[in-house]
Amino acid sequence: MRVRILVAVDFSAASRLACRWAIEHLNRLEVTEVFFHHVVEEEGLPAIEKGVSKVRAFVDEAYADEDVPSTVGLRYAVTKGRPAESILAAARSNRCQTIVMGTNGRRGMNRLLLGSVAEVVVRTAPCTVVVVKPDSA
Repeated sequence: MRVRILVAVDFSAASRLACRWAIEHLNRLEVTEVFFHHVVEEEGLPAIEKGVSKVRAFVDEAYADEDVPSTVGLRYAVTKGRPAESILAAARSNRCQTIVMGTNGRRGMNRLLLGSVAEVVVRTAPCTVVVVKPDSA
Protein backbone atom coordinates (compact mmCIF):
# COMPACT_ATOMS: atom_id res chain seq x y z
CA MET A 1 0.00 0.00 0.00
CA ARG A 2 1.25 3.47 -0.86
CA VAL A 3 1.38 5.78 2.14
CA ARG A 4 1.28 9.43 1.15
CA ILE A 5 1.60 12.49 3.33
CA LEU A 6 1.17 16.14 2.45
CA VAL A 7 3.34 18.72 4.21
CA ALA A 8 2.00 22.27 4.04
CA VAL A 9 4.83 24.76 3.41
CA ASP A 10 4.53 28.50 4.04
CA PHE A 11 8.24 29.21 4.71
CA SER A 12 7.67 29.99 8.40
CA ALA A 13 9.63 28.55 11.33
CA ALA A 14 6.56 26.46 12.17
CA SER A 15 6.50 25.12 8.62
CA ARG A 16 10.18 24.16 8.90
CA LEU A 17 9.34 22.20 12.06
CA ALA A 18 6.53 20.43 10.21
CA CYS A 19 9.00 19.43 7.48
CA ARG A 20 11.42 18.09 10.06
CA TRP A 21 8.63 16.19 11.86
CA ALA A 22 7.63 14.56 8.58
CA ILE A 23 11.15 13.41 7.76
CA GLU A 24 11.73 12.11 11.28
CA HIS A 25 8.58 9.96 11.06
CA LEU A 26 8.92 8.58 7.51
CA ASN A 27 9.97 5.10 8.60
CA ARG A 28 7.48 4.77 11.46
CA LEU A 29 4.61 5.79 9.18
CA GLU A 30 5.98 3.69 6.29
CA VAL A 31 5.69 6.68 3.96
CA THR A 32 6.20 6.11 0.24
CA GLU A 33 5.51 9.66 -1.02
CA VAL A 34 5.72 13.13 0.50
CA PHE A 35 3.94 16.03 -1.19
CA PHE A 36 5.30 19.43 -0.16
CA HIS A 37 2.53 21.90 -0.90
CA HIS A 38 2.68 25.70 -0.98
CA VAL A 39 -0.16 28.09 -1.76
CA VAL A 40 0.32 31.42 -3.54
CA GLU A 41 -2.14 34.24 -4.03
CA GLU A 42 -0.54 35.57 -7.23
CA GLU A 43 -1.82 34.68 -10.68
CA GLY A 44 0.27 33.21 -13.42
CA LEU A 45 2.85 30.60 -14.24
CA PRO A 46 5.93 32.63 -13.15
CA ALA A 47 4.64 32.84 -9.56
CA ILE A 48 4.04 29.09 -9.49
CA GLU A 49 7.40 28.19 -11.09
CA LYS A 50 9.24 30.51 -8.70
CA GLY A 51 7.24 29.00 -5.83
CA VAL A 52 8.27 25.44 -6.72
CA SER A 53 11.97 26.43 -6.70
CA LYS A 54 11.50 28.18 -3.38
CA VAL A 55 9.72 25.14 -1.88
CA ARG A 56 12.53 22.81 -3.03
CA ALA A 57 15.18 25.07 -1.48
CA PHE A 58 13.21 25.38 1.77
CA VAL A 59 12.72 21.61 2.04
CA ASP A 60 16.37 20.88 1.16
CA GLU A 61 17.49 23.22 3.93
CA ALA A 62 15.05 21.73 6.45
CA TYR A 63 16.30 18.21 5.64
CA ALA A 64 20.00 19.08 5.33
CA ASP A 65 21.02 16.85 8.24
CA GLU A 66 18.63 14.00 7.50
CA ASP A 67 18.78 11.00 5.19
CA VAL A 68 15.66 10.46 3.13
CA PRO A 69 15.31 6.81 2.09
CA SER A 70 15.56 6.33 -1.67
CA THR A 71 12.23 4.49 -1.54
CA VAL A 72 10.43 7.73 -0.60
CA GLY A 73 9.32 9.96 -3.46
CA LEU A 74 9.47 13.69 -2.81
CA ARG A 75 7.02 15.85 -4.77
CA TYR A 76 6.74 19.63 -4.81
CA ALA A 77 3.63 21.59 -5.74
CA VAL A 78 2.44 25.16 -5.71
CA THR A 79 -1.18 26.14 -6.24
CA LYS A 80 -3.06 29.40 -6.26
CA GLY A 81 -5.93 29.91 -3.86
CA ARG A 82 -6.94 30.05 -0.25
CA PRO A 83 -4.51 28.09 1.95
CA ALA A 84 -6.93 25.78 3.80
CA GLU A 85 -9.00 24.98 0.72
CA SER A 86 -5.90 24.38 -1.42
CA ILE A 87 -4.27 22.14 1.20
CA LEU A 88 -7.45 20.07 1.53
CA ALA A 89 -7.89 19.79 -2.25
CA ALA A 90 -4.26 18.69 -2.68
CA ALA A 91 -4.61 16.07 0.06
CA ARG A 92 -7.73 14.69 -1.61
CA SER A 93 -6.35 14.69 -5.16
CA ASN A 94 -3.10 13.01 -4.08
CA ARG A 95 -4.96 10.54 -1.83
CA CYS A 96 -2.88 11.46 1.20
CA GLN A 97 -3.42 9.59 4.45
CA THR A 98 -1.91 12.37 6.57
CA ILE A 99 -1.48 16.15 6.40
CA VAL A 100 1.40 17.65 8.39
CA MET A 101 1.44 21.37 9.06
CA GLY A 102 2.95 23.85 11.45
CA THR A 103 1.13 26.38 13.53
CA ASN A 104 2.25 29.49 15.35
CA GLY A 105 -0.02 28.62 18.25
CA ARG A 106 -1.88 31.93 18.25
CA ARG A 107 -4.67 32.13 20.76
CA GLY A 108 -7.47 34.45 21.68
CA MET A 109 -7.95 37.66 19.73
CA ASN A 110 -4.96 37.07 17.40
CA ARG A 111 -6.52 33.82 16.19
CA LEU A 112 -9.92 35.43 15.76
CA LEU A 113 -8.50 38.32 13.77
CA LEU A 114 -6.11 36.32 11.63
CA GLY A 115 -8.06 33.12 11.25
CA SER A 116 -6.51 29.71 11.54
CA VAL A 117 -5.64 27.63 8.50
CA ALA A 118 -4.71 24.74 10.79
CA GLU A 119 -8.08 24.86 12.53
CA VAL A 120 -10.02 24.71 9.24
CA VAL A 121 -7.84 21.86 7.97
CA VAL A 122 -8.22 19.87 11.20
CA ARG A 123 -12.01 20.30 11.21
CA THR A 124 -12.60 19.39 7.57
CA ALA A 125 -9.74 17.13 6.44
CA PRO A 126 -10.56 13.76 4.88
CA CYS A 127 -7.57 12.24 6.69
CA THR A 128 -5.39 12.45 9.80
CA VAL A 129 -3.85 15.88 10.47
CA VAL A 130 -0.65 16.38 12.48
CA VAL A 131 -0.22 19.95 13.71
CA VAL A 132 3.33 20.70 14.86
CA LYS A 133 3.60 23.53 17.36
CA PRO A 134 6.90 25.40 17.86
CA ASP A 135 7.33 24.07 21.40
CA SER A 136 6.55 20.44 20.47
CA ALA A 137 9.30 19.68 17.95
